[in-house]
Amino acid sequence: MLRPWRESDVPQMVEACKDPEIPLWTAVPDPYTEADARAWTRGEPVAGEPPGDRVSFAVAEPEHDGRLLAAVSIQRIFRGRTGEIGYSTAPWARGRGVMTRTVRLLASWAFREFELRRIELVIAVENEGSNRVAERAGFTCEGVLRQYRENKGVWRDHYMWSLLSDEL
Repeated sequence: MLRPWRESDVPQMVEACKDPEIPLWTAVPDPYTEADARAWTRGEPVAGEPPGDRVSFAVAEPEHDGRLLAAVSIQRIFRGRTGEIGYSTAPWARGRGVMTRTVRLLASWAFREFELRRIELVIAVENEGSNRVAERAGFTCEGVLRQYRENKGVWRDHYMWSLLSDEL
């Protein structure tokens, strides 16, 4: 289930971001604090991100009081053209196909809501789990962007994945 962020998500967000995989591949601070989680739930921009450029959702179980499974956003939105999906999955939710289904659902919504022609996933080459999600969600790998993004002092090569509106 995709839903808005809640204050009650904060403890689970902090717990999920203790997993070393999340800060390794994402822009979340390391260590990730309650203040960081509260800022995210309020929709505050991440460092370097323009305000209003991200629509973010909590991914939660419909039962079990909405246990947090993941975070997903559509960002860098250029109306009528492109957007980029970013995501992270809590360690307790991995291997269940949650993120593959989530990316497809968010892509479908974003194509309609923002009249996009293309959605991109930009994923570090070494991030095997996220690259598997991209492939399983039906995105096409277009190639490698060399030293494309820096995260925590490390410049990494990234795969550019895309999905066109008529491919969903």
